[in-house]
Amino acid sequence: MIAALIVGRAINDSGNLCPPYRSSTHGARLNGNVKGAIGEILAAKGIGSCSDGLHLGMGSDIAECLGKIVGTGYHAVFANHNCSNGYLACMKRQVGLIKGHLHIALVFFLLLFVYHAAKIIKFWHGLHGFHGFFYNFALRMIDFEVVHIEETDSTNRWMKENGTQKNMVVVADYQTAGKGCGTNTWESERGKNLLFSVMIHPEEIQAKNQFIITQTVSVALCKALENYISEPVEIKWPNDIYVGDKKICGVLIENRLQGRMIKDTIIGIGLNVNQTEFKSDAPNPVSIKQLTGKDTDREEVLRGFIDKLNECCESKTCIAEYKARLYRREGKHKFMKQNTVFEASIVDVKDDGRLMLEDEKGVAHLFRFKEVTFII
Repeated sequence: MIAALIVGRAINDSGNLCPPYRSSTHGARLNGNVKGAIGEILAAKGIGSCSDGLHLGMGSDIAECLGKIVGTGYHAVFANHNCSNGYLACMKRQVGLIKGHLHIALVFFLLLFVYHAAKIIKFWHGLHGFHGFFYNFALRMIDFEVVHIEETDSTNRWMKENGTQKNMVVVADYQTAGKGCGTNTWESERGKNLLFSVMIHPEEIQAKNQFIITQTVSVALCKALENYISEPVEIKWPNDIYVGDKKICGVLIENRLQGRMIKDTIIGIGLNVNQTEFKSDAPNPVSIKQLTGKDTDREEVLRGFIDKLNECCESKTCIAEYKARLYRREGKHKFMKQNTVFEASIVDVKDDGRLMLEDEKGVAHLFRFKEVTFII
């Protein structure tokens, strides 16, 4: 009779699985064919046929068959002669298993979401120059091969002809035709300054997003110089390094492309270290020695720059730091466009390198390199 009541309760909780047996009270009338009733429920649940109920119960406790109905196989819980408690205990175990499976499924779908989100971010990074989320320009910690030469016309030209697929630095004691941006030249006394070019191989950077390299190099130079100079070190757009109103370092970056992507980048740097007299018509040069009154080890400065470059390559804040370090970033200052002098304030530098100025009327203007100059 107890077994029949358990069957009745199972049928009742199973809804319409076996239409002839809809309530627990029906269980009382099943005393003569309990296993047959079990078989019908099993068949409705897709487990064997109605006649299986007879075979499933042969030689074993009827509770084993009920365990199969619930889907746990834990027939021991039905050994309790309190049919209500036995059935509920089994159901509690079943709910626990379901919760466990749901947790596993949730973790799986979370990992799947993270994987696809990372792929989308990587795609967006390549398509739109989404910088600063993982790394500035797809560089990791860089090991450099350093080459020292006594003299060359230009370290950038030397690197173009002698550079390899390795990350390299070439340092010269003297340049006979040091280059600046455009037609500018770079004056340097033999053995006094730091004249070098760096070759790197950025990964997955489109040519239209190349300005991130300028930003990263400029910030690294400022940080390296701060180890020697107490005054603020700033970036005169796009990549001259200034202390006050004087230029201490110049940068010339040349990229070699492969399709739409950057294959190689050569970064030419001229840094005034120990020179105290400048004979060219450069309007405002200054050196570390002029600012500190003492000689500085050029090799030490080079190592410091390489360390800071590695730091900035993995920094998520390099773009913000570049903008925060802009020369004359506050207030209104004089600029020149097509021989016309005007006053404006710096508003922003766009991802493609264009400088945004706001004129006296509050109108914003965008300028590419060489389209506007600072009046110093």
